Amino acid sequence: MGLERNVHEYEERPDRPDGVSCLSCLTVIGGVIALIIGLVVLAVPADQIKPGAEGLRSFGALLIFGGAGLSFAVAWGLWSLRTWAWYLTLTLEVLGICLSAIQLLSGSNTLAAMLVAGIVIYYLYRPHVRAAFGLD
Repeated sequence: MGLERNVHEYEERPDRPDGVSCLSCLTVIGGVIALIIGLVVLAVPADQIKPGAEGLRSFGALLIFGGAGLSFAVAWGLWSLRTWAWYLTLTLEVLGICLSAIQLLSGSNTLAAMLVAGIVIYYLYRPHVRAAFGLD
């Protein structure tokens, strides 16, 4: 009975907004880029790595691959209009703004990243987007 209710609620949602489709596709692209970066990190020849840092290379690649997996999961969730994907995207964008602000204080130019994250957050709160995710 619970499954029927969940399927019924999903069917009542409006069509996926074009912006959510774009956001999902961009998230997939980010995941692919992360996979490529992870492979590049692993492809660094052993003689190019400082002694004792081999474990850090593997750990770094593992984190990058984990980020790629998260990107693919979020992209699927956005494409499928899963409520958890809306919340996770919002959380990741807020964290991105916080990290960009810290980098900005250290002299890095991260205003563009902050602006993009702000636009995504604004878009997620648009009434038709919230309705598509079943949040209204």
